[in-house]
Amino acid sequence: MSIRKVEIDFALPVELTDDEMHQLCEIANNAARRTETPEIVHWQAGCGSKPSFSRADCCFLGKEPDEDAPDSGEPTWDDEIFYIETFSRERYKSEASDVRSR
Repeated sequence: MSIRKVEIDFALPVELTDDEMHQLCEIANNAARRTETPEIVHWQAGCGSKPSFSRADCCFLGKEPDEDAPDSGEPTWDDEIFYIETFSRERYKSEASDVRSR
């Protein structure tokens, strides 16, 4: 199954241990790495509080702005959401292809 996003809405606030956060990041990284090709690398690159960017930042970053995003300004952070993001890019010619089987 191909997915683009995973979300968990807890009915009540929960405490995640450092180990649990690490495990979630590891799952995201493993899934990202399995999508690599000889031309593309993909990895878990960011985790922590969920950022909310301005419209100007979203334009620059290639992200969809929130409906209530300001036109400009510094990002704000939602500490109640543990956010994990992956990045991808073309593989450099100097990089060995370490493509993992799917």
